[in-house]
Amino acid sequence: MVVVNTDTGKMIAKLPIGRGSDAAASDPKRRHAFSSNGVDGTLSIIQEKDAQTFVLLGNLKTTVGARTMALDPETGRIHLVAADLEAPAANAAAGARRAIVPGSVKLLFLDPPKG
Repeated sequence: MVVVNTDTGKMIAKLPIGRGSDAAASDPKRRHAFSSNGVDGTLSIIQEKDAQTFVLLGNLKTTVGARTMALDPETGRIHLVAADLEAPAANAAAGARRAIVPGSVKLLFLDPPKG
């Protein structure tokens, strides 16, 4: 993840995140940024220490395929859409997209830490 000063265009930080990032969200109230990473099934959590310092707090395990994300700015709750995935076909190319198991779509809710 790259953090950029939108006024100057200058790169402030470059942080490692999970594989297969689909969405990013910023929570200015709690000073966090997030990346949903569907390939490895994680949510990368970045903290803004100050305007020039950003650190990776870690990668929270979600589920493989959970990519599409929304953030409620009032509560800080993150919503991730996921579904069960069929096993890859024996002749599938490496990294090929797997089919969704019908009827398995779910919505994951992740609340910010209290305190």
